[in-house]
Amino acid sequence: MGSGVSQVITLLAAPILTRLYSPADYGVLAVYTGILGLVIVIASLRYQLAIVLPRTDGSAASILVLALSVLFFNVVLAAIAVAFLGPSIGAWTNAPQLTPYLWLLPVGIALAGSYQIFNYWAIRKGEFKIIARTKIQQSASMAATQVFFGLVNAAPVGLLIGQIFGQAGGLLRLVRSAWSEDRHLLARINTRRILQRARRYRDFPIYLTLGGLMNSAGAQLPLILFSALFSPAIAGLYLLAFRVINRPAGVLSQAIRQVFLSGAAVAKRDGRLGSLTCRAYAGLTRIGFAPIVFVGVIAPELFHVLFGPEWAVAGTYVQWMVPWLATSFVASPLTTLNVVLERQRFGLAFQTVLLSAKLGGIILGNFIGGPLTTVACYSIAAAICYLGFGLWISAAAGAPLRSLLKAIGVELCAVLPFAIFLVATKPDGWLDGDQQSGLSPVIWLLLFFTISISVVLWRSFTHIYRQTAMARRAA
Repeated sequence: MGSGVSQVITLLAAPILTRLYSPADYGVLAVYTGILGLVIVIASLRYQLAIVLPRTDGSAASILVLALSVLFFNVVLAAIAVAFLGPSIGAWTNAPQLTPYLWLLPVGIALAGSYQIFNYWAIRKGEFKIIARTKIQQSASMAATQVFFGLVNAAPVGLLIGQIFGQAGGLLRLVRSAWSEDRHLLARINTRRILQRARRYRDFPIYLTLGGLMNSAGAQLPLILFSALFSPAIAGLYLLAFRVINRPAGVLSQAIRQVFLSGAAVAKRDGRLGSLTCRAYAGLTRIGFAPIVFVGVIAPELFHVLFGPEWAVAGTYVQWMVPWLATSFVASPLTTLNVVLERQRFGLAFQTVLLSAKLGGIILGNFIGGPLTTVACYSIAAAICYLGFGLWISAAAGAPLRSLLKAIGVELCAVLPFAIFLVATKPDGWLDGDQQSGLSPVIWLLLFFTISISVVLWRSFTHIYRQTAMARRAA
């Protein structure tokens, strides 16, 4: 619930922020968040993930202190790197506007890293209501801070400070909760116990750090590379496109992932994993394909109206991101099968291939064209990887490949003809008052909403209703 509300706050704030900040300002934010996202994954060497594992809270407290110690060491390293390499970082990323504000990077690492660590302590203690509140506090703090600095014309630093507030919001609440209930555990912590925990969970920095870095690099490197190859403004357009379209889908995908993991573990023991996976794959394609495709159809106009004319290009980026977003929506919940089938090393292999494909798509797109071509090549490369992985891991779980391909074919045949018709009849230049061809805007909008809502209801909600009814009958 908290994640959903926080995403709504972020989306509602976006139309205000895009009128207070330019694409170039967002580009500086994109580079900053790209660097921060890469560093924060390894800031505590993933020791925070081990906090939930020990039987006793005393051992878990030793891991908490270990993670904080590693984080402090890496924050110092980041501060030294910024002090000596600040101008070079600005030059390498083609974002010299960021150089005066790079001192915020160690601050962001310290606060966001501490939030991650204490968040896992709260998970161990079952404080899920507190976690939900902090998620809402994060989004509200980020939005309020960025709007305030935008109103006083403090760009782009306002976006950066707001990002820090957004990632660290609720940290004080988590620390206060841990201190009030468990501070007695700190009296028993000593260096010997911390080193014992470090040795006991040494696989976390060795293996999980690499996997996490691969996953983060796939999401963060494009932000940096679009700025370095083109301009901060292009990176800013891409950042807005990615955030607006990916966040709602990500919240739903995360919820489905948690439910599927629970059901898959039971189904494997009962010998039903193949059939469950097949139904899940078909259901995900049916729920996800239609909404994502139809959002892509109207994305340029949607971005033009909601965020301002200078952001319409971000909507065009969204159109080319549709294949990637659709296939990742289906495949992401199925990644939990790596855990159920105990094939974690294949998860790392997938992340490696995915990162290589994304970087290859960016390099190819830059070689043969401009920013739009690069986004298209990047999206297609990622879509191929997600499609291949989803089919492979589902087949490995026992789902018939023929049924999986049939599910994809059925959705494409059900959705694409309507989408192609709407694209072909869309009025050109109607938002600029210079319509050249196509239906009248009013008629086209009526067609769009009638067709898109009907198809989404037909493909998505009828499936959800049937599944709910089946669950009630089974209960």
